[in-house]
Order: sequence, then C-alpha cells, then structure tokens
Amino acid sequence: MAGDGNDAAEPEAPAPPAAEPAAKSAKPDDAESPVEEAIAAVEPEPPAPSPRAASIAEKKRQIAKFAGHWARVRWVQLVIAVALAFGHLGAFARAGHSRLNIPFDLAPGAHLQFTDLRAGALSGFPRQPPKWSRLVVSRMDAQHYIGTALRGLYACPKDPNKANGNAYLACGLGWLPGYGVVGSAAMKLTGLEPDFALVLVSTVCAIILNLLWICPMMVRRMGLLGAYGVLLAWNCYPGAMYLVTPLVEAMVMALTIGGFVMLSKQRWVASAFLIGASTALRLPTVDAGFALGCCLLFATWQQYKAHKPQWWRPLIAIPLCGWGQFLTMLVFQIKLGNWHAYFDARWNFGDKNRVHRFFELTYFLQGFKAQNADMIMYIALVAITLLTWRRALAGFTSIERMFIIISSVITFILAIAAPIEYWGITRYMMLGMLPFLGMGVLAKRHRGLFVMWLVLSLGIYWNFELCNYVTQGDPAACPCAGRNEMHLPWAS
Repeated sequence: MAGDGNDAAEPEAPAPPAAEPAAKSAKPDDAESPVEEAIAAVEPEPPAPSPRAASIAEKKRQIAKFAGHWARVRWVQLVIAVALAFGHLGAFARAGHSRLNIPFDLAPGAHLQFTDLRAGALSGFPRQPPKWSRLVVSRMDAQHYIGTALRGLYACPKDPNKANGNAYLACGLGWLPGYGVVGSAAMKLTGLEPDFALVLVSTVCAIILNLLWICPMMVRRMGLLGAYGVLLAWNCYPGAMYLVTPLVEAMVMALTIGGFVMLSKQRWVASAFLIGASTALRLPTVDAGFALGCCLLFATWQQYKAHKPQWWRPLIAIPLCGWGQFLTMLVFQIKLGNWHAYFDARWNFGDKNRVHRFFELTYFLQGFKAQNADMIMYIALVAITLLTWRRALAGFTSIERMFIIISSVITFILAIAAPIEYWGITRYMMLGMLPFLGMGVLAKRHRGLFVMWLVLSLGIYWNFELCNYVTQGDPAACPCAGRNEMHLPWAS
C-alpha cells in the first residue's frame, strides 16, 4: 500500500558528472582567433572622426529628428496632402495653356444642361451636354459622368424586350452611374455645376487618399521615410493626374485604401463597406472585393483555430464585399427591367476577355511605342515589384499581405486583359498596391533608383498622359506621344 514503511526504496539515479570549469568547457564569446589577432595587429585602428565631421553628423541627426517630428503632425500632413492635390490642378492649368492656349475654365458662368435629354452619349460632335468640356480637367469619360449627374437613367430604355446593348450604351450606361449619382448629390449640397461638383468630389478624395498613405498604420508598417516615399511616388505617377478629374479614380482609391486601413484594424464590416462601395464606381475594383473576401475567410479560420470568442464575426462582412455592384444591378432590374444592362453596353463598346495577350510577345513589344507609353510603365512596375516585394511586405501582417498580393496580382492581369488597346493600362495599375509599396522601399534603400523612377514618372506624366488627356489624343499638340490610338475633338 502507498505509504507502507515496508516498501523497498527505489535506487537513486547516479549523480551526473561534475561540470568542468567554465574556463575549460567553453570559449568566451569575445575571444579572438589567432588569425583575427594577427589582422588586428597589422591593421591600424580607424581614425576617430574629426570634430567637423562629428558636428556635421550631429546636425544631420538633429535635422532628421526635427523633420520626423513634423512629418507626424496631422495638420502638417494635411497641408502636404492638399498641396499635392492642388499641384495636379496646377499641372492641368499649365497644360491647357501650353498645349491648347486655353484657360482652366473656357466658359465661366455657363450652365450645363442637355438640350435633348435623350441625346446619344457617343453620337456626333459636339456631344451633349453642351460645354461639358469647358474645364481643362473635363475630357474623355468625364462627359458620361457629367451626363449621368444631370439626367440619371432618364434616357435609358425601360422595356428590355425592345432594348439592346447599343441603346444602353447610347444612354450612358457604358460607364457605371454610381459616380454620377454622387456628383448629383454634390450638386444639390453645394449648388455647383456638375463638372465643378465632380472635380470637388475627386479633389477631396485625392486629399483623403494622400492622408491615408501616411496614416499611422502605414507609417508603422513602412516606416516614416517609406510611407512618405509611397506618397511622393504615388503623386508623381502618370496616372495620378486623374485624381482631380471628373473621373472615378480618386474616389475608388480612397475607398480601397480606406478599406485596407480598416482591415488592418480588424474592423471587418467597415472594411467591406468601403471596398464594396468602390464596386459601384468601376468594375475592375472587383479585385479588391475578391481579395477582401479571401482575407475575411482566412481571418475566420485563424480566429477559429485560436478558439477566440465570436470567431465567426469576419463572415458577416463577406456579403458586403461587392454590395455596390449588386445594388447597381438591383436598381437596373427595378428601373430598366434588365439587371445586366451595364454589361450589355460594355460588350457593345468592345469589352471582352483578352487574356491571350499574355502569350503574344508582339503585343508587349508593340506596346513600347503606344500612345501613352503604357507598356513602359507596366514593365517598370513589374520590375519594381520583383525587386522589392519581400521588403515591401515585411512589415505587414499575414492578412494584410494576403490582400495586397491577391489584389495586385489580379490588377496585373486585368491591366493587360481589359484595355481595348494600350491606353488605360497605366490607370488600371493604380488599383495594385504592391508596386507602389515597393516605391517606398526604393526611397529607403535604393535612393538613386527612386530618383530615377520619379524623373521617368514625371516625364511620362507631363509629355504623354496629361498631354493626351487634355488634347484628347491630338498628336500635333503632343509631339512625344507614341502611335496614335485615339484622337477625339475636345471642344464642345
């Protein structure tokens, strides 16, 4: 029985051998080998820095500390964000004067309205509404968003049995109406004309986006210099000029990056709401919606394995990842009786799957002489991604890395497969975060390359992208432009 005194005691285990003295058993960590001692005896010690050099180094540290302090102050960040956004407006004003010899506003005081509410969106010149292109920032697709802000879906056929893709394209449905609806709301709130209202919305979104690039979360992930490097490279990027136009880019990117910031804070519903809203503005934003859905599933699995309470909460946000697009289709079904009216219009406009281009070397080679040098930018972004992706992602969590990688890979694919020709690749690539995060790495570790990239970006910004947009592809006004893909009269 337990505790019985008659039980035999177990033999004790033999004691381990005594440890040798530390001096004999282990070599001190700082001991030098005979070779190292010989080298140290031959090589002279490095000279101490001169008082002048030490003073310069101390001044540099003080300047860096001073700049780092002010770079984190929110009102300073706001001033920088506003200055960068207005810098794009200034570039437009300068381009209008130098390329076309026109002012920023060609018809001050003009009241924009349709003379025919059923006028075709793509028929004839000048197009409706008259004076839609009076602002130097209003070109190309701006006409359709201004038109939607003024007439909504009024001109669209209500009987799906009598409608076709051309009819939907003519009423402006080749461009999602969500941004025009926002412009209409801004008109009512501010009393501005539709073109000014949309420029105001875009400029505000561009400022918000600039602040998001240097928000505390991005500074923690990228470092202060890296975050500001991303901000500077983003605003020098040729496609950044679209951020202050009556186009969707600024709002789409503000919603996407804002959703990413919410994702980093594990605010699942807020993240899905923002990113889902972007799908009502531009169809390629499905890359961010799909990436977010994958992240929410992964976050659910992580929390389930960790036995966290309410591990299922990320699943609630999944239906919101594409709510903007689903709401748009619901409105089309209710008002037009055809939920796929937008897709019918785009099909007639020329949209189709062009993934085969990835297997056609001639497409890439010919792209180097495209009108806006889009293929040059695409290949450069691929190179930056391959050079920097490990370091760019190093500071992010696994869920954040998943979002960045998935959305960026899809963007790289869509940028080649989606455009009818080449013009548009540069704009598509703005939806991919990874190459732009890589530019922050260049700012920290490869400053020579970073400066070269800024010079290349600004050169293409001014001589290609901005010039062709302001002149609507006029080769006579843009001598640096490549092979002409599109040239439309700009005056209305």
